[in-house]
Amino acid sequence: MKLKYRQIHLDFHNSPLIYNIGENFEPEKFAEIMKKANVNSVTFFAKCHHGMSYYKTKVGKMHPALKKDLLSLAVEYLHKEGIDCIAYISVGWDEYIAYENPDYIEITPEGKLSTSFLESRWKKICLNNRKYIEYIHKQTEEILKNYNVDGIFFDIVFQNECVCKRCVYDMVEKGLNPEVKEDRIKFKKIVEYNFLKETFEFVKKIRPDVKIFFNSRLRIGMEEEFDFYTHFEIESLPTGGWGYNHFPIMAKYFQTQNKDFLGMTARFHLSWADFGGIKNKEGLEYEIFTIIANGGKCSIGDQMNPDGTLEEEVYDLIGSVYEKVKKIENYYERVKPYAEIGVLSFKEPSGEKYDAIEGTARILLETHNQFQIITEDSDFKKYKLLILPDYYLIGEKLKKKINDYLKEGGKIILSYDSGISENENKFAIDLPLKFIEKSKFIPDYFKFIVDLPYKSKYVMYNPGNIVECEKGKVIAKIIKPYFNRNWRHFSSHFQTPYEKETDYPAIILGNNFAYIWAPIFSTYINYGYWIYREIVDYLIKNLIERKIEVKNLPPNSYLYYSEGENSGIISIIYYPHQRLNKRIDVIYSEGIAENLEVLLNDKKIENIEKLYGEGEVEIEKNKIKVKKVKGFSSIFVNFK
Repeated sequence: MKLKYRQIHLDFHNSPLIYNIGENFEPEKFAEIMKKANVNSVTFFAKCHHGMSYYKTKVGKMHPALKKDLLSLAVEYLHKEGIDCIAYISVGWDEYIAYENPDYIEITPEGKLSTSFLESRWKKICLNNRKYIEYIHKQTEEILKNYNVDGIFFDIVFQNECVCKRCVYDMVEKGLNPEVKEDRIKFKKIVEYNFLKETFEFVKKIRPDVKIFFNSRLRIGMEEEFDFYTHFEIESLPTGGWGYNHFPIMAKYFQTQNKDFLGMTARFHLSWADFGGIKNKEGLEYEIFTIIANGGKCSIGDQMNPDGTLEEEVYDLIGSVYEKVKKIENYYERVKPYAEIGVLSFKEPSGEKYDAIEGTARILLETHNQFQIITEDSDFKKYKLLILPDYYLIGEKLKKKINDYLKEGGKIILSYDSGISENENKFAIDLPLKFIEKSKFIPDYFKFIVDLPYKSKYVMYNPGNIVECEKGKVIAKIIKPYFNRNWRHFSSHFQTPYEKETDYPAIILGNNFAYIWAPIFSTYINYGYWIYREIVDYLIKNLIERKIEVKNLPPNSYLYYSEGENSGIISIIYYPHQRLNKRIDVIYSEGIAENLEVLLNDKKIENIEKLYGEGEVEIEKNKIKVKKVKGFSSIFVNFK
């Protein structure tokens, strides 16, 4: 079920106190604006977070000020222009229901309403409430039967650790203890899974042809839910709290699945409902080009004014960006993102474990490596190299899978505790490594003992492990400080200076493995020390031959490579983002890189076509020379 490339996610959340809802909505003009902006799919509100419906409902509560069926008009006029219309239904937040039935609201483990009636935010409805589920299903049914929508977008589909009467009773019935956090989390997952499964089957029974998506749920390691989605929508507003690292990480995970996905950003300067806040062109271009380059379709969020009008300046901006997508999307439809490195992630990582994944992604993006985020359920054989960042302890099942992968020629990079058994302090993987103890030095320092251009002594801001290596080349050794800094003894402003070299290895390189003694990836995302990036890139270069390499491209620009049958696309993106204020990173301009060389190591190039970008592009054997990149460059390659 193919997604359209150029979508709008149109919010419309309105208090019942607003008096002129949809008063100036002109469906023909609405559809014309969308068409002019090169939009080919719109997610249009049916029911909002306030619980208000924007169609003639016999089940829910139509907004008291609404005098026309907005959903009906949107479907009719969008379809006339060949534009899809997806119906939006808010699930977990419903202010109308919360006031009508306050017993539907989730109860926290402390015995309080999840949201007080004195707070200016929506109340969270318990999804273990049978009456509310039936209410949602009846609303969905009347939309599917009465309106020719192309799909359903269910929003706010999650459950917290609710201890309302129903949840407590059902937990006890299942042998779970509502007083124990782990049992509450286990039960909330059961509630979520049951809602997804039941609702998906309910929709498909009525309209097998429609697209179905459940929002607020996407995370690494959610394979058990995949069957309940026709596609994935990665909500990721860089300036709205998600940051610029979030989308690439999620895209690198979801591109491994055999389903379409889109990236959803927004036109707002900040986040949702930022009325009067309009993103600048360079920021929106960067976000959209990044989505395309990662194999996704595009969605830009907006919110219609209460009176039913759109900001035409906003759609001029959207149209200018989507015009560029329109010219190249057919080429990107022919290829899939290529990866030769698999980054093994925990399922639903958080805290330091997510830091490790984020740090790995940043290093690989900055060194222009092609990678994907995978879990222990993935097929390791697809990748030349696995990276297990920092904290991945090994159980028996994973031990066998990794050992089999290594026997068949795979390579691996381990750092800190990764590779160590989850049951005892020794390495579980068949490698010549022996764990001794945790380093007692705070901090550790290290020095390279091989011929590299890095001659100084370098700090590792978080301490590592003491290990021995029976076989392999020691690349760097640990240097100890004079003493650990505390109130009894400290020296100067910050960490204690280094004293002398130890015999302990810091970095080890073998024929099929590399080991880094410290949590380098989580430390990188917290400190951004450039030498950590250079270490990882050096190890990768010595373990595998990369299919694609680039020269003269700065680390704050990105190279994405996708491949199809006898063809490929090279996407180069350079829009520097900076923290120039106290709240968000901003992109003010396109970056410029010159005299780039892109090497395709195992391919014979027949010809190339520049899809987008400035500067001349030419072939020299298996090398592509790019004279200039300004912001975004896209090159289609045909192979012999």
